[in-house]
Amino acid sequence: MKRNSTCFLISVLFLFVHLGLSSSFQARGQNPNSVVGNWTLIAVSDRKGRDITFTMEKGGRLAGTYFTSEGKPKPISNARFKGGNFYFDVPDLNLYFEMRFVKDRLEGKMTAPSTTEKRTPQPVRMTKKR
Repeated sequence: MKRNSTCFLISVLFLFVHLGLSSSFQARGQNPNSVVGNWTLIAVSDRKGRDITFTMEKGGRLAGTYFTSEGKPKPISNARFKGGNFYFDVPDLNLYFEMRFVKDRLEGKMTAPSTTEKRTPQPVRMTKKR
């Protein structure tokens, strides 16, 4: 009898841990509203910050604007969550981003494809402006 109650308590503990982690993950990693707002994007290689703004359009679709170092707005497309990652493109600049929530920021990589050379993805991070 003691073994059954121990197994039951362990099962309940795992259930609570799983529910806690998955609800936290759901709130941070899969909720499009978690990225709505103003962000600063920093490429680790150059440390230059770029402003990015994400908005929620009618119908629940994420939209956004990437601002160049000169402050010129460029539209963001394909902003989406999939498998715990956040993806978006800046087609005018041929940039592709793949990021994941780490605490209160997004971290990941930026890729700028080239037909003439092989480019390595650059590490980037985004912090939300307060």
